[in-house]
Amino acid sequence: MARTWCGCKSGEIFFLPHYNDSYRITANFLDWVTRKYNRDIVKQLNAAMRAGNYSDDLWEKYTGKPVGKLAEEWKAEIVAVRGRPVTS
Repeated sequence: MARTWCGCKSGEIFFLPHYNDSYRITANFLDWVTRKYNRDIVKQLNAAMRAGNYSDDLWEKYTGKPVGKLAEEWKAEIVAVRGRPVTS
């Protein structure tokens, strides 16, 4: 089974994750957005969800970029840090 770059050891096969693939991958994406764009985004998204006001537009409101663009940047950083992804 392929593993994300987060848990990858030297020489293992890994895949390029999608920001909503699983808890660990989503946590990694949220951590990246928090460190790079908005340290309060998790609190802000959580508040919007609890109030029933979530939409993908909130990503752009809170970071200046749509979630798709954030995901592209995050994936590009993974490739830059770990090398070309391989799927198995």
